[in-house]
Amino acid sequence: MEKALRIVISGEISQRHLDVLTKESQNLPLDVNVIKIVIKSRGGNANVAAKIVNLIEKLKSNGMEVHTIGSMFVCSAAFIVFIHGSKRTHITGTIFKIDLPHKVENIELLLGYSETRDKLIELLKQNERIINARQEWISRIVQNTNFSAEDVVKFDAEGFEISKDEIFRLGICTKEPAV
Repeated sequence: MEKALRIVISGEISQRHLDVLTKESQNLPLDVNVIKIVIKSRGGNANVAAKIVNLIEKLKSNGMEVHTIGSMFVCSAAFIVFIHGSKRTHITGTIFKIDLPHKVENIELLLGYSETRDKLIELLKQNERIINARQEWISRIVQNTNFSAEDVVKFDAEGFEISKDEIFRLGICTKEPAV
């Protein structure tokens, strides 16, 4: 029999969400066998989202079922969190959108923002971190869905919402919508 703990991530993903999920997961009653995370977010702090994903993966590796439920919108960093649920569903009408971290393509643009050599070096390092994060997100999306890397880049570049037909074809959701 399913005994679930329900946690809501609403608004911008922030440290507060990680703190609540960490605290609740450390103090689970013995009879809880499922954590349901309702996500209603346009994104937020990518570093915190990565930590939430790591916590979800740890819970799953310890035998906990983690269900993610999309509500209203699941975009950017929230999308990365969502796709790590062992079961994924959504409320009908939920908007899904990929928004990867964006790197600077034109190095001359960085030169324009840097008053000093040190500032340019700092901007180049920051851009490198963004490039690495972007590749990590693409990899995680490919591993947890039916997207190809090219699909991920295409959806990000076009900036479009993912249609309700594509939600299942691309493996974003594993179950039919909840009502």
